Amino acid sequence: MDDKQAEWESRSVTSKEVNRRWTEGSVIFKKADTYYMMYSANYFGGKNYAVGYATSKTRWARLQKHLITRYCRKTPNRAA
Repeated sequence: MDDKQAEWESRSVTSKEVNRRWTEGSVIFKKADTYYMMYSANYFGGKNYAVGYATSKTRWARLQKHLITRYCRKTPNRAA
């Protein structure tokens, strides 16, 4: 894929973890003069689940997604 954002948002499908792509849980808030949208992508129970964010200076402008190498990490099960 040419779009780096679409690539990480689609990893559950491209890795054959599940057979559908989705993003969910979006929330928008404003801090100082910037609007932020946070959202999750991929299968919540899989190794590719991640949280992304986008920003904008006005609430009507197109949001700019940001690339981060690792958003959240699934912790492997550990014996107590």
